Amino acid sequence: MSNKQILTKAIEKAYGYDKENAESMIFLNNFLIGKGYFEVIFSHSFAKAFWGEGEAITCTVSYSFVNEGGAGTAYGGKELKKWEKHLHDMVLSEEPLKYLEKYL
Repeated sequence: MSNKQILTKAIEKAYGYDKENAESMIFLNNFLIGKGYFEVIFSHSFAKAFWGEGEAITCTVSYSFVNEGGAGTAYGGKELKKWEKHLHDMVLSEEPLKYLEKYL
């Protein structure tokens, strides 16, 4: 699928494609007029609509730190909503639209 097709289908999945649905039209129009699809797909409102709240997922998160003993990394657990976890993973993905495509 082309990037435009992926984004269009993702917006349709998240918001539906209905001329009466102003939110879907705003997102689609932002893409079509060149506002930038990253601004659309990386927004919290899009992620919530696309993946939903779901059950909280406990993730291992690393924290870098520097103190008087030196630098290091600590690990801890953090609970994320379903949409937060996917948004996090998509942001880190080399190809965010391909990440979205897997969930269409």
